[in-house]
Amino acid sequence: MKVFVVHVYDNADRLHDYYVYGTAEGAMRQAAIDVVSGRFEDADPDFFEVELRRVLDAVRAEPGVGRSHVRCDAWRAHVDEMQVLP
Repeated sequence: MKVFVVHVYDNADRLHDYYVYGTAEGAMRQAAIDVVSGRFEDADPDFFEVELRRVLDAVRAEPGVGRSHVRCDAWRAHVDEMQVLP
């Protein structure tokens, strides 16, 4: 079984939070939401959605590693694909 683990870091490179998802899409969206929330805490909903789409469109993956990067200014996140052993 595969899971996708989201690691979100603040501007001091400290782990802010992490989540585990069953799908890559859910993990990417959570990572982008946290990254945008960390940068724009009190943004209006329309701006938030536009910025969220911008961040999701900028996601890049490391080939052969199973890790994707989500970035927005000082916040960043990694989404790691992991295999759960029975």
